[in-house]
Amino acid sequence: MGKVFLTIFFYLFSCINTQLSETLLKAGEYVYSGELKDTLVRVKKANDTVFILQEPTRYCYHKVFIEKNRKSEYYNRLTDFKFDKYDIEALEINYLALKEKYPGNLKNHNTFGLSREWLPLHKYRNKFYLYAPSDWGDAGRRMITDSALIYWYMDGPYMEQLEQLEKISAEKYKLTSRNFYESDTSFHSLIIHMIDNINKIAVWEYPERSGKFRYELFIAKEKAKNFEMVVNYCDRS
Repeated sequence: MGKVFLTIFFYLFSCINTQLSETLLKAGEYVYSGELKDTLVRVKKANDTVFILQEPTRYCYHKVFIEKNRKSEYYNRLTDFKFDKYDIEALEINYLALKEKYPGNLKNHNTFGLSREWLPLHKYRNKFYLYAPSDWGDAGRRMITDSALIYWYMDGPYMEQLEQLEKISAEKYKLTSRNFYESDTSFHSLIIHMIDNINKIAVWEYPERSGKFRYELFIAKEKAKNFEMVVNYCDRS
């Protein structure tokens, strides 16, 4: 199990590599992990806090606001990639299922300096933000180790075995992985396009997907606090 763990304020694409294709640039402007819907239009200010939505009801208090304090509990929690005991149990089950299907140790790969921990960027009114959901299981964290891709979902982290990691260029990486529940010949491809190497912002492309599900926009955890955050808070979540 130990081998599994061995190993995006608004700099809005002014330094994007201009050689990237028009399609990819468009993907950076609108991506699946991307837009906070403009249905949230009731913007108010209170004590310097910008509220996008305030909705008290008989059953709960719901608010959506912009967080600027980089030392807040929301920033700290979103950027915390530590596994709790339930995460470890989920990964252990996942790991054992992979080992049963693909006997032998997980392969270790050169990660070529790719950041290990990633968070999605979201677009709201032409600005990009981090996003703290009311249910933290929907935060969209991702992790790249030297032997696995780890995705966080509502029921905890989920691991895919990394079969290959290639550095195509200084701005492009290709990862190939597989999971325990599909056929032995079923592989998944992920292409990471670094569109801002200084701020470590990347478009993640999934070639097997189509439409808006093909692209996601991410920032490496170590640069995440360069961005403000939209917080979706509910006192019953």
